[in-house]
Amino acid sequence: MLHCRAFAITDVGSIRRENQDVVMVARVGDLELAPEKVQIALSAPAILCAVADGMGGMPDGDVASSLVGQAFASCAREGSVGAGGLSRRLQRLFSQAHRSIVEANAGRAPHLRMGSTLTVAFVEGHRAWIGNVGDSRCYLLREDSLRCLTRDQSVANLLLRLGHLTPEEAEVHPERKVLAQALGHGTRLDIDQVELELRPGDLMLLCSDGLTDLVSEEELRTTWAGANGDLAAYGRVLVALANQHGGFDNISVVLLAIDAMELISEMGSPAS
Repeated sequence: MLHCRAFAITDVGSIRRENQDVVMVARVGDLELAPEKVQIALSAPAILCAVADGMGGMPDGDVASSLVGQAFASCAREGSVGAGGLSRRLQRLFSQAHRSIVEANAGRAPHLRMGSTLTVAFVEGHRAWIGNVGDSRCYLLREDSLRCLTRDQSVANLLLRLGHLTPEEAEVHPERKVLAQALGHGTRLDIDQVELELRPGDLMLLCSDGLTDLVSEEELRTTWAGANGDLAAYGRVLVALANQHGGFDNISVVLLAIDAMELISEMGSPAS
């Protein structure tokens, strides 16, 4: 059993006219998603949370991210599956969201096709499974350290991984913000997956690039250190910082604080 606190917030930013991001938190097995902009306590065997960013400024990006939200809700309603099936559950969530957007794009001209990023954290027991397509991110804040668990799937990063660019060249490459893949585009989906063992006191931060393009990782870390464990205050300050730095895009933050976890033995009682 997990004992957590969660907070989710999305903001249109200072420039865009509409918000094409979606933030999602749910107890696995629940029919309802957790409300936004309210810090809530969650006790459940498993928690699912996500950020989706409709393709920046493209037509119907909000429709694309809402289709992702429908796939997320369907996945959350299925209930816990145990460690062996979580990776497959993540793959099914991504595939369902991808297929929904591809079908909605049928008959559209290429420049009018919708798309979305998706970053998901599926937490069950003492482990988390993180899946990512696009350039939304998942961070782990543990004690005084911050670690990015995802890899931006940009054209520049792809060239970097292939050895065609140095890290310094990738930082200034003209296609550093061009996605190599997104939900709704292409036939083959390459989902980056990470498995992580959690500890009480850990904080998971999922966010869209509207935050990370404008707020440095050092600011992410030090702002949490000054928040005294208040998720709502931390999330709102991050959004405010991004807006202060220009607010060029929609800004989304999902926070999941691991307060305690009860390991369940094979016989179904708390493990000693």
